[in-house]
Amino acid sequence: MNETRITFASLLAPVTPADFVRDTFRQFPLHIPGTSARTRHVCNWQDFGALLDMTALWTGSTLRLVLDRETIPPEDYCTRTLGRDDQMVMRPDFVRVQEWLARGATVVADLVETLTPGVRAAARALEMGLGAEVTCNAYCSQAGHQAFPSHFDSMEVFALQISGTKVWRIYEGRFEHPVERPGHNYSSFDQAWHDQARGPLAMEVTLKPGDLLYIPKGTYHDALASDGESLHLSFGLTEATGLDYLRWVLGSLDDLAEFREALPAYDDREAHDRHIGDLVQTLHRALQNPTLAAQFREEQRSRAHRLQSPVQMPPGPVTRQYRVRTAAASLTRSSGQVAVETDAGVIRRSGQQGTILRWIMERDSFLAAEMAERFDRLDIEDLAGLLSEAQERRLVVEIN
Repeated sequence: MNETRITFASLLAPVTPADFVRDTFRQFPLHIPGTSARTRHVCNWQDFGALLDMTALWTGSTLRLVLDRETIPPEDYCTRTLGRDDQMVMRPDFVRVQEWLARGATVVADLVETLTPGVRAAARALEMGLGAEVTCNAYCSQAGHQAFPSHFDSMEVFALQISGTKVWRIYEGRFEHPVERPGHNYSSFDQAWHDQARGPLAMEVTLKPGDLLYIPKGTYHDALASDGESLHLSFGLTEATGLDYLRWVLGSLDDLAEFREALPAYDDREAHDRHIGDLVQTLHRALQNPTLAAQFREEQRSRAHRLQSPVQMPPGPVTRQYRVRTAAASLTRSSGQVAVETDAGVIRRSGQQGTILRWIMERDSFLAAEMAERFDRLDIEDLAGLLSEAQERRLVVEIN
């Protein structure tokens, strides 16, 4: 795979993926101190500048400016021009953007997860490690100017400090299971409500370059650059919910004539109640279809792996790709034998096959062709047998 080598384990180190998922994920905030080694291949100021230079990508909605908790209207830093699809768009004028930055504004570049090899690799590592969709926003902030008040997010947040320092305050208050729906997200309430709901301060940490901060969704927090310019990446993990499942199921009801049929007149109460009761029974039978859960798992898998390896150039043959469930597996070595234990059993190998098992565990994902090329001296049937058992034990999952 022609991507920068960043893994879920390297992003979390020294915390292991298994420990993180078991003890922290969805439960508690966690500050993982680091060094520049963690971000060396992810992003730097030059990379961020190159992102902003992709001027045709940005609009007033994807490149936002915020100064002292107030969002700057796009009209104050953008000009109307023709976009790539010959439609009028608000395009940032970077001379005016620079002027706002000099006044202390924060620039927020949205949805940058695919725009550079390093950021893509980091986002993809989180995607593979946790099996859910990942997006990334970049934040360039000025010391002493807070962009956003105390708030919570509707996704799991991983903040990776790239340059400068930033003080983060995490509060005890937490909104239970937020989603981007009215009444259940941050924008549904005024700031006075949030200031009360956030509760007392739970922890305060200063992120330095290479530090990673995990914040569970719904947890109140705010941040302030403390020394010069700060640059950090905020990776957001969005997991499928029961609401997603029901919306997906409802989308399939078009095929049922009962749901396309007109309802009785609303003033015929008896007929109306009877018809609604029949619909409830029809829906109940549909939900008991044993294939529904399997079909939605495929839908969930598809959503979770948007950041698969880019198209190979020059074009080559399509090859299978596998995700490695490192957070659900542990490796031990004894007397020349390698054992990997998962939630579905144990795989034991020695010799060359033990080497391959270790190679798999060092990755978040791999291509079947990549494994075959790396271990070309091993009989193809032996490779296939190991890969088959790894799938049976749910160590690896095919994702395309």
